[in-house]
Amino acid sequence: MSSNTDNPSHKNIDVNIGRISDFVEDHLNRTSILEGQVPPLSSLEFSIHGSCNRRCVFCPRVDREAYPNIKEGFSVDVYERIINELTELNWSGRISYSGFSEPFLHDDLLHLVQFTKKTNPNITLEIVSNGDYLKLEMLQALFDAGLDNLRVSLYTPEDTVDRFITMKDKVGLSDEQFIVRARNKGIEDDYGLTLSNRAGTVDFDKVEREPIKEPFKRGCNYPMYKMMIDYNGDALICSNDWAKKRIIGNVYSTPVMDLWNSTLMNDARKRLLNSDRCFQPCDKCDVDGLMNGKSHANLWEKYYQKQTN
Repeated sequence: MSSNTDNPSHKNIDVNIGRISDFVEDHLNRTSILEGQVPPLSSLEFSIHGSCNRRCVFCPRVDREAYPNIKEGFSVDVYERIINELTELNWSGRISYSGFSEPFLHDDLLHLVQFTKKTNPNITLEIVSNGDYLKLEMLQALFDAGLDNLRVSLYTPEDTVDRFITMKDKVGLSDEQFIVRARNKGIEDDYGLTLSNRAGTVDFDKVEREPIKEPFKRGCNYPMYKMMIDYNGDALICSNDWAKKRIIGNVYSTPVMDLWNSTLMNDARKRLLNSDRCFQPCDKCDVDGLMNGKSHANLWEKYYQKQTN
């Protein structure tokens, strides 16, 4: 296997990329890894609802037929079981509510935060939202409950920033706790995004980008340090798999760590370590997956080499 290297190349490099990179590296350094042990899961992303209130042109959800709004939230009981499982393993990674939906549509969002931080204060807990439903009282309650970070992806005019800054100041949050990211830059500046085709689900004609030529050889580190959980419990190898082509199992019936070390996850990792994207969903994906997770990739490479020796 050939080791992959970090190689950011997009025009708009989100400041969050470096922050996540620092976290996953730090989590690796804080985790005791025994000889022959499976490399750790550092980041677990939940899409906690089946809906979003927006239909952005650069997002797959702009297609209403392919991505209908499903008014269903992730099971609170299953979520609590997962947190208990992770706590028993002394897990201290990062959980984010983001994915394919708007987290504030979940009726029990505050409870999820409260339960997570009460059960395991060592978990770093984050929310990514478009901010449309964010109210001052809820913002205060979320951070009182222990939320570590809230990132608002702003799709409204620039002057809306003032409303969020006022809320941030009233609650007494730092710039690290409350981050407003401008996503209203327009097509000429990739909408302020590190724009990708989300594994082939973004209509590149609408965003005036050339489609990728596939198949092609390029590594990716996403499955080396992160796993994605959809609103219905389906586990995916990557948060970019909007078409949900590679479902590795379901957390409603299978423990998270069993899925982390499942055959489908390991097969994907081995191929990506060899810069092979010729399988779904990676064969249609142009995301630069080498910006984070290099150390995790190195660990997985050593782990697989020991298995074959």
